[in-house]
Amino acid sequence: DGVQVVALRHLRFAMASCFIGLGRMEKAQKALLGVIELHPDPEALCALSRLATRDSDTREAKASAMTYTSKAMQVAPKHPVVLLQAADHAFKVGHAKQTNGEPPPEWALAKSFLEEAAEGVCSKQVRAELHYQQGRLAHVKGDVAKAMREYEQSVDLMPQHQIAVYTLAQCLVHRKQYSRAMKLLEKSPKHMRQEPEVLKLLITAYLATNDNEHNHKAREASDRLVALMPEDVEALSMKAEAYTRVKPKDAVSTYERLAQLLESPENQSEATPEMWNNMGTIFSIYGDPAMAQRAYEKGLEFVEQQILHSTDPQEKKELEVSQICLKFNRAFLAESHPSGPEIAEAVSEYITMQEDNPWFADASLRVGKQWQSLGR
Repeated sequence: DGVQVVALRHLRFAMASCFIGLGRMEKAQKALLGVIELHPDPEALCALSRLATRDSDTREAKASAMTYTSKAMQVAPKHPVVLLQAADHAFKVGHAKQTNGEPPPEWALAKSFLEEAAEGVCSKQVRAELHYQQGRLAHVKGDVAKAMREYEQSVDLMPQHQIAVYTLAQCLVHRKQYSRAMKLLEKSPKHMRQEPEVLKLLITAYLATNDNEHNHKAREASDRLVALMPEDVEALSMKAEAYTRVKPKDAVSTYERLAQLLESPENQSEATPEMWNNMGTIFSIYGDPAMAQRAYEKGLEFVEQQILHSTDPQEKKELEVSQICLKFNRAFLAESHPSGPEIAEAVSEYITMQEDNPWFADASLRVGKQWQSLGR
C-alpha cells in the first residue's frame, strides 16, 4: 500500500546516502534509481544528476545530468535542493563559457538560485551545500576571504562534504597554513583520503613544513599514491622527494622510473627544475653519474625554455636561480673525474658563474679549491 511504498522509498534513499558516505557510488546510484522508480523524488533526481558527472565529463554524462536536473525542476521547482542543483548547473555552464575575465551571465543566475534556496534551507546537509556554492561563487570572483568563510561554515555543518573539505584545504595550503590543512585532510572520511588528488594535496602540505615527522608521513602517503597511480609523473616526483628526505638511497629506483617517463614528450611539461636537480643529485651520490649528468642537462634545457617564454619577472628570477643551481651541480659532478677533461670544464663553469653572479659564493669557493689543489 501507500505507506509501504513511502517507507521503501525512504529506505532506499537512506541506503544511497550511506553508500555515498562510504564512497560506493555505483551502489548509491542503483539505490537512487530505485527511489525514482517508486516516486520522482526531487532530491533523488538531484543526487543522480551529481553522480552522473562525478567521475566523467563526457557529453553523454552531461546530458544525463541535465535530464535528471530538468526532471527535478519540473517536479519541484522551488525545492531548496533543486534550486541548489540548478545553481550548480548554471555555475558550471558559466565557468565553461568564461573567456575574457568578465563574469558570465550564468553566474548571476546561479546567485539568484542560491538566494532563493537560502529562504527554504533547513537540513544541515543542504545548508552545507549552500555555503559551499556561495563560497565557490565568491572564489571565482576573487573574494578568497569570503570564500574561505563560506567553506569553513560548510565543513563545520558537514565534515564529510568532500569538495568543501578539499577546496578549503587547497586555500589553506595556498596561504601556507599547512598545519590546519593537514588536520582537515587527516580527519576527512577514509574513502576521501584514498583519492589521488587528496593524497597529493596532503603530501604537498607535509613536504612544505620540512618537518621530520611530516616527511615520514609524506613517504607513507606517497607509497599509497603511487600504488594508485604508478605511471603518474607528479605522484612519482612526490614519492622521490619524500624518500630523498628520509631514505635517500631508496629514492634511486623512483627517480629511475621517473626519468623513463620523462623521456616521453607528453610527460615533459610536467617536469620542474627542482625535479631534475634532485634527480641529478641522487644519481650523483647513489646511482649512475652518467644519469646524473643527463638529469642536470635536461633540467638546464627545460629552464632555458621556461626563461625564454616567461613574462613574469618574479618567475623569471626564480628560474634563473634554478639555472645557477643546476649549472653548479653539473660542474660539481664533473669534479668526480679529476684526471679527465671534465675538471677543466668544471673550473670554466665555476669561473663563468663567478663572473656573472658575484653574489654566488659557492662558485668562488670551488674555484679557490681547484687553484689550491694545483698549487696556485
